Amino acid sequence: SLWVVLGFVVGSFSTWRAECKFPEAKQGYQVLLLTQPRETEKTVRAEALVLTRFSEDSLWRPAEKVQLSVWKDTASLDLSVGDMLFFYSSISPLRPSGNPYEFDYAAYLKRSGIVGQTMLFQNQWKVIPENSREYAILYQSVSWSDRARLFFLRLRQDLVNQLREDGLQGEAFSVYAALAMGEKAFLSSETEELYSRTGTTHVLALSGMHLGILMFVFYYAFSHGLKYTRWKWLFGFLAFVLIWAYTLLAGMPVSLVRASIMYSFSIYGMMIHRRGFTLNILFWTASLMLLADPDTLYDVGFQLSFAAMSGILVLQKRIETLFRFRWMVLQNLWSGIAVSLAAQVATFPLVVYYFHYVATTSVWATLILSFLSLFLLYALPVYLLCFSVKWIALPLLQGISLLIESQHRVLHWFSTWPNAVLGPYYISWSEVIFIYLGLIAGITFLIFRRKLLPALALMVFIFGFILVHEWERRKMTQSFPLLVFYNNYRAPSVHIIFSRNQNYLLQTHKCVDWRNYAYIKGTFWDRFTEDYPVVLSQKSYSDNYLINENGLLFTRNFCLGFLHGEIPENVCWGSLKRLDYLFLSRGFQGDLEHVLQQLSPEMVVLDASLTDSEYKKYLHLCVRKQWIYHDMRRKGALKVAF
Repeated sequence: SLWVVLGFVVGSFSTWRAECKFPEAKQGYQVLLLTQPRETEKTVRAEALVLTRFSEDSLWRPAEKVQLSVWKDTASLDLSVGDMLFFYSSISPLRPSGNPYEFDYAAYLKRSGIVGQTMLFQNQWKVIPENSREYAILYQSVSWSDRARLFFLRLRQDLVNQLREDGLQGEAFSVYAALAMGEKAFLSSETEELYSRTGTTHVLALSGMHLGILMFVFYYAFSHGLKYTRWKWLFGFLAFVLIWAYTLLAGMPVSLVRASIMYSFSIYGMMIHRRGFTLNILFWTASLMLLADPDTLYDVGFQLSFAAMSGILVLQKRIETLFRFRWMVLQNLWSGIAVSLAAQVATFPLVVYYFHYVATTSVWATLILSFLSLFLLYALPVYLLCFSVKWIALPLLQGISLLIESQHRVLHWFSTWPNAVLGPYYISWSEVIFIYLGLIAGITFLIFRRKLLPALALMVFIFGFILVHEWERRKMTQSFPLLVFYNNYRAPSVHIIFSRNQNYLLQTHKCVDWRNYAYIKGTFWDRFTEDYPVVLSQKSYSDNYLINENGLLFTRNFCLGFLHGEIPENVCWGSLKRLDYLFLSRGFQGDLEHVLQQLSPEMVVLDASLTDSEYKKYLHLCVRKQWIYHDMRRKGALKVAF
């Protein structure tokens, strides 16, 4: 009960802390870059700490974090972690897009401690020189924790730059920076896709595997000193320093923090002659992390990391005892497979829920990559000690490049296997819970084979999963017809779904670019429809389901009006008896009151693409006319089931 109360108090404080008000007007800000900027298609993105805001009525609390998106040019590409910027702009609050089943990026940023975002163009910002007095004064306002984090991140960036200067280039450079030091800013989308298709993304996410490989030599060399000598506390302190220095150097990802806490407990256990990793240590690790930051619970890495570790602690030994080999090499190989299988079983429901695909090659690919990672990770301390000795460092980096090239050849080979990737599969949280309950019942039955209760529980959970799955399927199909107003800035559009085989798309552009709908298709269309929607003509279209003409769409269920830049400004809908939905997008030049005459729409949808002047004009009209409206800027997309 004490843990529940404490968790409630900490969680409430975290929720209050995340709320922040923003001035709408443009103002001057001085910020410190806390992460290495990552290059995207058109911008460079980084997390920044706000140090100063030039306003007398400041609503900022000290040390708020925002996400900067800087227009990509030669100056922005030279930005690095630890740089200070001055910019003149407005900071927007984080708002979800709200598109059905889309990843809630705004909530993800909030859980990361970010409270706003801004877009900076050329001539809106400048770098504050590091050797200037202004930089020194501003740096004094940075907290000691942020300074420590910044010190290690800048050290990591120096190491990454040194790797590049010494000749590590291309994919080898980006993969090694991610695998050895947790720097993912240089990974290309093609590389990430390759690891995703083969189910080996976790190899690039620093975790217990990486820390275990690095700590193995220390354990082997000093295990006697940690247990039996009078210097064991000195050895223990040295181990703590090495673990947490590496964690800070890697940017403290959730999975590595979990592993570091568990290894810290394990080292202490060795010094007092106790067992290393146990479920109790896993529980206390989770408790400490959630007390420090309750929002960590919603982090996918946190969930997968603890699920994998739970599976290893519970299942690995039992899987390993299924086969025994005389030869040590085969037994060690089987032990590695057992670890991978245990983690795969425990994380399978979460992987299907979040990523919708299952890589059948994951166990074998992980086994090979884990072996190669031994050499890649042990090369890091050797390079750190000898990077100034070029006749050692340069051949070492050439070896790293060859290993990563071989690693990618293996992954490409695995990706060509028949049925290497299965899916897409879509399950709900209720189905995830039933699958886990079924796994627990099945494992209990295997452990206590003579017990009747686990067998009955397993049957109940399997039957329950079938019922829940059928209920979810029926709930999805019974929502038809479905009307969706997408919050898609590049292509404002309305999707009308009558059935899985009959659906339509009404958009502002004359020509459809399916790239604008790539993410929506992958998360929403694949669940509800069998094929791409019929794109309605701008002028007129009719069939047995609907009629579309000059911005008006008639169906058996509703009447929709869509005003945008392609609609003539003299259009008039005054003769209509009823207008259920009015969708207002950017660019319409006419007078809305003239268009509607005395007609009052049942619902007005304000698209996020509206300019500030259009948005204010339409919002004022809705308030004055007392129309019910849905503001996409604040509430995201709108989905209506009939």
